[in-house]
Amino acid sequence: HRDLLHTPGNLTLSAYNPELGNMSFPRKREKYSGSHIDLTKELADSDVWDGDAIRRRNQELAELACRIWIGPDAVRS
Repeated sequence: HRDLLHTPGNLTLSAYNPELGNMSFPRKREKYSGSHIDLTKELADSDVWDGDAIRRRNQELAELACRIWIGPDAVRS
């Protein structure tokens, strides 16, 4: 729990983070379903929120970031 708590896969954007606090995931899903942010709204489709789900989302977000923010080409000698 401690290792995954503040990873990107366990974080999302919302206008009601303080309100959600430590609510159960089913209650959070209700709020997420009404979000105007796609990355947050997608969380409402999850049935469970556990370590495996967080690790999967970490990987998905990392892959998305790599597609969006393409780094510089490798330096050639």
